[in-house]
Amino acid sequence: MSRARWALAPVIGFAVVAVSSGPAAAAAPAVCVALQVQGAGGGLSALARVELPSGRVTPVADLGFRVNAIGYAAKQDVAYGLASHGRSGALSGGGHVVTIGRDGKITDRGPLRSPGQALGATAGAVSGTRWYLRSGLTLSVVDVDPASRTYLTVVSTVSLRSPGLAQTVDDFDLGPDGLLHGVATQGRLVTINPADGEVREIESANLGGGRGYGAAVTGPDGMLYVLGEHVRGRSTWFRVSLRSPSSVETIVSPTSMDHTDAAGCLRPGAVPVPPAPAVPPRPAPRSTPTAAIPATPTVPAPPASSAPVMAPPTNPAPSRKRYKTATTVPRAENALDRTEEKRRWGLAVLVLILAGGAGAVRRTRG
Repeated sequence: MSRARWALAPVIGFAVVAVSSGPAAAAAPAVCVALQVQGAGGGLSALARVELPSGRVTPVADLGFRVNAIGYAAKQDVAYGLASHGRSGALSGGGHVVTIGRDGKITDRGPLRSPGQALGATAGAVSGTRWYLRSGLTLSVVDVDPASRTYLTVVSTVSLRSPGLAQTVDDFDLGPDGLLHGVATQGRLVTINPADGEVREIESANLGGGRGYGAAVTGPDGMLYVLGEHVRGRSTWFRVSLRSPSSVETIVSPTSMDHTDAAGCLRPGAVPVPPAPAVPPRPAPRSTPTAAIPATPTVPAPPASSAPVMAPPTNPAPSRKRYKTATTVPRAENALDRTEEKRRWGLAVLVLILAGGAGAVRRTRG
């Protein structure tokens, strides 16, 4: 957009998350979510989400910067933009590069390196790791590869031809043919060749003759979505076919507020997985109350006796009796004596028996 219209106009970034088809766009489901940067207090910007084609707006966050010329880097999932002012006023170096997340988080990346005329850019678009910025009749290319040594540096510039058309293109986006597609004043569809700066007008149906078209983005369906400012008294979204012959369709007129700029299509975000339902805790088992057991009374200990304690008598240790160790010889003699004695007693008994027998015989004979 032009600088004169900045105070009234917000910046819009698109997020195409699905593709719809059908003859009536109003009846189709939402195919685009726009990150809309609107003018806030102090001339700064506030972020909101805009669903297309319905035009429903949801506020997101205050950015704290005045941002323009945004372009979306799909692999990084952030939009790059030029911020000219912050909460404390104008930024050093003529402006800083900022990145904006889809959640509204904004990061100041510092001044643009070797900026040239790029700091005054009003149109921006990112393709891969290249950020295209148009300021006046100059198209600048900025490296936005974070791993590159020339990150956030203007690496090339090209002069735009056809000055009457080029200076009124407030926004553009890369099409499937590798050209930048945008709309100039009075609703003229144009292409810009980023290699040589050639600007060409494409024959198409008129886009309503608005004073400016500050938002343009190419959808995955190959259509160019353009926001015209003050078309018959209000802003209007158009869907433009890039095929030949080109056709234009009005899809929604959401508001009379001015808008400028648009980023490329955001990649679809991850679908959040709903959390598992919480399992209620199991109730604790009901405990049966128990009767209290009375405490056993404590019996006091009897007082200590004062009688003297008599020590038990000490018995003398028994004396050890000495025994004479018998030798093997006396043990043998005792055995012989006992044997001899037994023999004598046996002989005496035999004599008595014989004597008794002889006496009996004599008495019988007599």
